[in-house]
Amino acid sequence: MDIMKKITKARIQLLLHQPFYGVLTMNLIPRINNREPTAATDGKYIYFNERWVSKLSIEELQFVFGHEVLHCALNHFARESGREHQKWNRATDYAVNDLLIRGNVG
Repeated sequence: MDIMKKITKARIQLLLHQPFYGVLTMNLIPRINNREPTAATDGKYIYFNERWVSKLSIEELQFVFGHEVLHCALNHFARESGREHQKWNRATDYAVNDLLIRGNVG
């Protein structure tokens, strides 16, 4: 399956089954960026590594969308406030993943 079609399908499924997360994903523009090892966001775009996405199921990709949009919704970029980036990123990853697992996303 074409990567952008797969990304679109995951977004639509998320919109249908998890509207809160689905609506939030509509605010991020998907872009292929193979310099990223997996996925990332800057609050405007959501970047995906093609090779990595090709290995994911639609459900796993929905989780990734949820993960990235929660970083935006929880304002993690602005709240880093000089903290050590690697530690802050890991801590916020744990927090958003816990919310997604509890919410049965993906």
